[in-house]
Amino acid sequence: MKLEYIADGSIDCPLIRLYEFTETEAALLLANVSELAQGTKLSISLSELSYITPVDSCELIFILGEDDQGIADSDGLFMCVLTQESWKKVAGLIEPFCSSVETKAYKCLDETGEVSLMLSPSGSW
Repeated sequence: MKLEYIADGSIDCPLIRLYEFTETEAALLLANVSELAQGTKLSISLSELSYITPVDSCELIFILGEDDQGIADSDGLFMCVLTQESWKKVAGLIEPFCSSVETKAYKCLDETGEVSLMLSPSGSW
């Protein structure tokens, strides 16, 4: 699974996309997000997970917060702050990719902040 920041080039930008992944990697991402949704973890650094390959040193941290803030850029370090309920919604959007990775399918996982978060097996949207 690749993690990449795209600043421009589309009306949907800026965005961070998670792409080129298998069903197994989608299941691992779901398990990590579920920890935030259940409140058993407060943060997860995606670039440090063994199944994720950052592109151009992209760093994204998922954070359990009291308010939905979405993704914000802090000098190249991206932080996605969502409530427990919103992490549950993100988990629900990831779940279909765990059993079937259709290359034409994609989901926008969050559009709350200044940067959107996209999940796309092929990388396109």
